[in-house]
Amino acid sequence: MTADQSSPLHSSLLHSLFSIINEGNVRDTNYVLAHYFLENYSELQHLNIFDVSTDCFVSRSSVRRFCKAIGYENFIDLKAEFFRYDEVYYKNIEYYKQPNYQQLLSFEINKMIQDMSIALNESALQDLLERFQKSRNVIFMTPGAYGGLIKDFQEKLITHKRIIYLISEHYTENELIRNLDEKDLLITLSTSGVFAGQACSFTKGLKASKVLITGMENPQIESFYDKVYYLSAKRGEELNFPIYSKYGIHFMLDLLYSEYVKQNK
Repeated sequence: MTADQSSPLHSSLLHSLFSIINEGNVRDTNYVLAHYFLENYSELQHLNIFDVSTDCFVSRSSVRRFCKAIGYENFIDLKAEFFRYDEVYYKNIEYYKQPNYQQLLSFEINKMIQDMSIALNESALQDLLERFQKSRNVIFMTPGAYGGLIKDFQEKLITHKRIIYLISEHYTENELIRNLDEKDLLITLSTSGVFAGQACSFTKGLKASKVLITGMENPQIESFYDKVYYLSAKRGEELNFPIYSKYGIHFMLDLLYSEYVKQNK
């Protein structure tokens, strides 16, 4: 049994909300709303924008602005995303309740490592690193859930005097990404391909060299990229996406850093 596929949208929503309460000012309207949504997410299906406005002592327009700021057109769309997250949670909880969970997790991780070692072999890693090395600016565009892993990669590379950049869900508002040209490299990281599919209508107009790292084969999405690297030799829906997203991305970045260190002694 494998865990159900967790949508990057769910992770992005929660990441956005937790980022606000972890780093924001407690008196700020965005903090108040983010905290309220997290504290009451299981009750949101029964609430409307008037309830939120009243409970948080903010205007309805403030609620709408907040929803737009984290990527949702309105409060109804945000509610719907919470509801979908709830469905995934109750399905996944059965996976974690299994009495042999430790053995199952170890098996899934070991299987993933064997699979990724085939897909991301030395040739693939060196090819990616060559693109990396010859680029003026390297920008990782990822769902927010991967942000911590990329930041760790950033910190490692700075000791080698190399700065890379991280852009997450709010890529359409980022000035750096809009000014990229042929000397720059944009790496889109999307395990399931959902984030890449959402972003390709925006990224297709960029002049930078574009690379996709994914676990899912999708010719329609891949046509927008100059090169695709697969996290899995399987390239299919049978992948355990939560395992690849949680442990595989870390594994891939460590492999890439190892190659970087060996080539930049």
